[in-house]
Amino acid sequence: TWLASNSVSSVLNMTLSGAGVCLALPDWVASQYVNTGELEIILPEWKLPEMPVWLVWRNRENYTRLFHDFRKYIADKWGDLSGVHIPL
Repeated sequence: TWLASNSVSSVLNMTLSGAGVCLALPDWVASQYVNTGELEIILPEWKLPEMPVWLVWRNRENYTRLFHDFRKYIADKWGDLSGVHIPL
């Protein structure tokens, strides 16, 4: 039996509780648990294949400053994690 979920926290909690092996926790989530010994890397040479990611929003004429700041924040953070910076 296996479980697929798009909830990082659910997968993390299930793994920490001993429910099984997790194949794809992001480094920024797993690293603190690996460092404390709560999680163990069992396939260090295995890498998750790259996948496209989209930030999708409804098209409208005017966006708030908050939306523009959020979009830029997400693009910058994703670029920091992936090494690929997205022109907006």
